[in-house]
Amino acid sequence: MDSQILILGATGLLGKYVTKVLKAKHPILAGRTKPANVKQEFWRDVDLLTCTGLEVALTGVDTVVHLASATRGFDSRVDVDGTAELLRVARAKNIKHLLYVSIVGIDRIPIKYYKIKLETEKLIKDAGLPYTILRATQFHEFVDLILEKAMGLPLGFGLKRARIQPVETAAVAREIGTLLDRGPGNDTIELGGPEVFTFSDLARTWLAAQKQSKLIVPIPELFFGKAGRPLTAGALTTNRASRDSIGWNAWLQAKYG
Repeated sequence: MDSQILILGATGLLGKYVTKVLKAKHPILAGRTKPANVKQEFWRDVDLLTCTGLEVALTGVDTVVHLASATRGFDSRVDVDGTAELLRVARAKNIKHLLYVSIVGIDRIPIKYYKIKLETEKLIKDAGLPYTILRATQFHEFVDLILEKAMGLPLGFGLKRARIQPVETAAVAREIGTLLDRGPGNDTIELGGPEVFTFSDLARTWLAAQKQSKLIVPIPELFFGKAGRPLTAGALTTNRASRDSIGWNAWLQAKYG
């Protein structure tokens, strides 16, 4: 009999793809707001900010896929405090595998959100639970959003030599499925897209896909503080590239055609 899987943060971008990958296993989905198309029997109300719903959500569960995060407000009460309570309940419920999704480079780039994610990783490693941490590079959709903001004025702006390795969100979801089948390794695994680009190259291809032309003004590293140099040195990249992720240009073609 397959173990019961709980997907925490199931309504987010990655959560929706993971739900599709694990569909045959009939996972329990958890989050703050139930989607209309999800049956109540496969849903649990969980809020990591208030730490409510965890006791019920983890009852009868063997495996937890932890995707929940405060990606906008960068609130450590969600990522750090919420995960600490999740781990407490998970120990009491004898969870057999906790898989946490993190970000490549969080140990090399000193920005607030990455420091929060790194602290969360440490909690998981020290919790005494069987775990897997999957660090992924930036999803295509996230790079698209960053470029939309950076290219939104008559001139484009960005750190010219920053190196980025966009990955297909669905490929990360498939990797999660593979790691769940493997079981907990008490290890940290990285996954990136098939190609590494400079920010300038990404911007040019993004503009070309939309038949736009714009001068891109490079921003000196010093304006990014301590994060500038690691970004240009490839801190957001990894040697472990996905074998089945579609590339950036193919993703652009599919979206903007």
